This record gives sequence, structure tokens and C-alpha cells, in this order.
Amino acid sequence: LIELKHGYTTFEVRGRMAGSDWGDVATYEFFYKKPFYRRKGTQFAALTGLFFIAFMFYQRRQKRLQKEANEKHEMKHKIASLENQALQNLMHPHFVFNSLNSIQHYINSNDKENANRYLSRFAKLIRLNLNSGINGFITIEDEIERLSLYLSLEQLRFEDKLTYNIICPKNIEIDELYLPSMILQPFIENALWHGILNKGEVGNITINIQQLSATTIALSIVDNGIGIANAKKINTNKKHNSKGLLLINTRLQVLSEKYQKPFTINTSIPFLNNPTFPGHTVTLTMPLLYTEDVNKK
Repeated sequence: LIELKHGYTTFEVRGRMAGSDWGDVATYEFFYKKPFYRRKGTQFAALTGLFFIAFMFYQRRQKRLQKEANEKHEMKHKIASLENQALQNLMHPHFVFNSLNSIQHYINSNDKENANRYLSRFAKLIRLNLNSGINGFITIEDEIERLSLYLSLEQLRFEDKLTYNIICPKNIEIDELYLPSMILQPFIENALWHGILNKGEVGNITINIQQLSATTIALSIVDNGIGIANAKKINTNKKHNSKGLLLINTRLQVLSEKYQKPFTINTSIPFLNNPTFPGHTVTLTMPLLYTEDVNKK
């Protein structure tokens, strides 16, 4: 079979009867319209179009991958920045200043026992803060030890006008579970400085750790101080408080994006029936995080 070309074609034909000579050649001219899908121009255009579409898909995929890489890099940078800020705010400057004043007071009073006890705990707390976990995280066990040291120092300085409890069920794997380092410290400081210190009598802080489900844990800080409304009237150190809370909220938002799981802070009033000392509760709810999670890139 001969494939006809697209365009005008001349067709010549002649015939004869049996036993006779060949007749004259008859010439016919006609226009052959080749199916569009079999034309070279159409096939070339189709191949070009397919190549262009493939190239566009490739470019779009590369842009998406680059965007994801940039977002991951930006998130890592943001997390690192927030962790550095957290490390720079390991301890409230007032706490350090007051702790050194307390040590000096014990020394001047020739109270060697309390001076040594305070200095020993203070040095240990600084060491724990400087080694506060991997990748901006700390085990719950280490955080309990660190907060116990911090509260015991404040208890000494408050001259026994402070009591504290740390409640944690035995079934929680505190040596294997992690939480963001220095995430609870600012709230405990607020409870002390704005709630308990202004109370004028013995105050209490309770840290309660609960596993809500197979994937979620909650850490609550409850005080029986004067409460947020009364504290705002006194308006002490409002600037530092706002800055610290903004840093925490930003950090939790970044962690929520990274792990695709919610890290939330909620507040409530625990003693509504006591308008003078209504207290304040701060609850951090977050996913259970293990070593492989906090080492996740």
C-alpha cells in the first residue's frame, strides 16, 4: 500500500477489453485531505505541546519542592531563633539579682547553713538551665527537677510564705517524654511575682501533669494568688510579662506547624468563690513527644 500525500494527486488509468489493445490513458486529478492526526505538522505540534506540558509540570514540581525546602529552612531558622531567645531568658533577671541578694544576706547574717544550701541549689539550677535539653526540648523528669530547685529557692527567699506541689502519676513516662524547655518557667514566675508575692500571706503553687489520651498530655500551673484582674490593678512589670507571653505563643505556633499537632495554652480561674484570692490556672496541652520526635528534622 502506498500512502497518499496530503494535497493534489494525479491519478492515471487505462483499460482494455479481452483480446483488444489498451485504451488511452485517462487522467484524474483530485485533492487528498490527510487526517489531521496523521499530518507531520499536527504530530510535531502535538509533540511540542506534550513537551511543553511536561516541562511546565516539571517546573511546577521543582518550584513546589523548592518552596517546601525554603519553608522548612525558614521554620528551622525560626525555631532556632526562638530557642535562642528562650535560652537568653533562662532566668528572670530579678530572680538572679534577688537570689544573689539572698545569698549575701545569709552570709552577712553569718547563717552559713542557709547560705551554703541556697548557693548549692542556685549553682545546680544554673547548670541545669545551661544544659536544658536537646533541640530546645527537655524531659519531663529533668523539668520537674529544675522547677523543684527553682521553687525551693523561692521558698527560702519568701521565708516559708510559699508552698508548692508537683503532682505526676507514676504511669507517665517522665524519663522518656519531652516538652519544650523553659515553656513553664515564665508562668510560674508570673504566679509568684503577680499572684503570690502580692498576697501578703502563705501562697501555694501546684504543678499538675496529666496524660489526657494516648497522644496528648497536659501540664497545669495553679496558684491561689490575687488573680489576673487584681494583679492588673497593681500593674507590676507588665512589659516583661507581655514580651514573655508573646514569645511563648509564637514558639507554640511554630511547634504546631512543625509537628502538625496542636500546642495550646489555656487559662482559667480556679477559685471563683474567693474574689480576694481567686488564683490563676495556666494549662499547656501538647502531643506526647519522644526522643525520635524531638530529633526530627
